[in-house]
Amino acid sequence: MQPTLYLYMAKAYKHLNAHDSAIKYINTAIEYYPSNPDYLIERADIYKRSNNFNKAKADFEKALELGADSESFYYNRGIFYAEIGDREKAVSDLTKSIAKASDQNNALYARASVYLELKRYDEALTDLNTLLGNDPKHWKAYYLKAVIEQAKSNYVQAVLDYSKFLKYNPEDAGAYYNRGSCYLEIKDFDNAIDDFSRVISFDPTKKNAYYYRGLSYEYYGDTTSAINDYSIALKLDNSDISALNNRAYLYLNKNQFNSAIADFTRLIKQIPKDKDYNLARGNAYFNSGNFKKAVADYTEFLKLNPDNAEVIYNRGKAFRHSGNYEKGKTELLSN
Repeated sequence: MQPTLYLYMAKAYKHLNAHDSAIKYINTAIEYYPSNPDYLIERADIYKRSNNFNKAKADFEKALELGADSESFYYNRGIFYAEIGDREKAVSDLTKSIAKASDQNNALYARASVYLELKRYDEALTDLNTLLGNDPKHWKAYYLKAVIEQAKSNYVQAVLDYSKFLKYNPEDAGAYYNRGSCYLEIKDFDNAIDDFSRVISFDPTKKNAYYYRGLSYEYYGDTTSAINDYSIALKLDNSDISALNNRAYLYLNKNQFNSAIADFTRLIKQIPKDKDYNLARGNAYFNSGNFKKAVADYTEFLKLNPDNAEVIYNRGKAFRHSGNYEKGKTELLSN
């Protein structure tokens, strides 16, 4: 068998993720041409894919000693550096690859991805815009660009880019979730609800989708649907403080005091230092006619907020309603 055939067999097994077989064939090819840097680059890539980073690094260094200076060498070593977390070296090699390449798209996308990890967003966008100028159908670039625009709080542009990505990948739940988050940020609650509903249709166990759809319903004014979604999120994860918090206050605002008391009680157990929950539960107890428990919660709140005149006044009313007229009179007169 010719050495090039061993090389092609190695590449074939590599793409099948049969790394042991790929190494076997590329080693045979290297035995024929031990001074061929391209063969070493290929083996380095196989080692990289099999997470054998030390051997990959050694092959890249040997290839460089043998005069490797091609677009392929810098691209593959740049990807290697990116995967082991050496991002500055990755940028350096990918920049060299771009300078040498006739088709720069893969290296531009890779460098943009590294720039994103480095939070060098403007440089990443420059690469992606160049890439999309070369290939307007490069759907991965639209997704990465959307992620960067979202990170920069450019939510309208992020929506546009996620939408372009979704034309090519209409069943990508992650893109709908991210676009829904952007719609929520720009207060487009109808579209946010639609996108989070899409996510739920793909995966009914996606707890965060229920939470954020619930938040969208809450801002939209549909508190019943919001409570329902928060409740499903809590069934999926009963430690979700945000869902429990939001549901508790919605129950309170809807005068569903028993439900509010139950939720605030859970919150107090989980976050005992947050006395605002004692205040909220105290208000729920007061409005449901349980004035002694309202006094207890107001008192707990006032330990950390002793000068809050409104709560002192409300505790005074609760004292009076519970039959303790003297304490009630004292606090009401103090205000």
